[in-house]
Amino acid sequence: MREIKFRGRRVDNGEWIYGSLLDGDIIVSGQVDADGDYIGVGEWSSVDPETVGQLTGLKDRNGKMIYEGDVLEGGLVIEYGRTSCGCCSYVHGYDLAQNDPYYELPEVIGNIYENPSLLGDTGGDGG
Repeated sequence: MREIKFRGRRVDNGEWIYGSLLDGDIIVSGQVDADGDYIGVGEWSSVDPETVGQLTGLKDRNGKMIYEGDVLEGGLVIEYGRTSCGCCSYVHGYDLAQNDPYYELPEVIGNIYENPSLLGDTGGDGG
């Protein structure tokens, strides 16, 4: 099963953090520590919601994990479609099965938040 994990940029210092996603008082995914009478979430930080991206479960050709919002060589942007779900990742209109042995994703070269200049005109339809 694919690990459900998110990343986002901290509001206080702009650093990327990785882990479970909390939306207000609701845990969207991840684990919660339970100890007797209280439930705690361990360490957490506020993030800019516009920078939150989910782990795709895919790796680039160098073995780096790929998150929603990453930009790959050739200007390919990783994004989820708004009207579909399943065991595919969408790279601007191409359905890529996660277990396709014949397709190797190119290298992650940045992301849409820190490197908007990498986008150029990718011709994507936005999901």
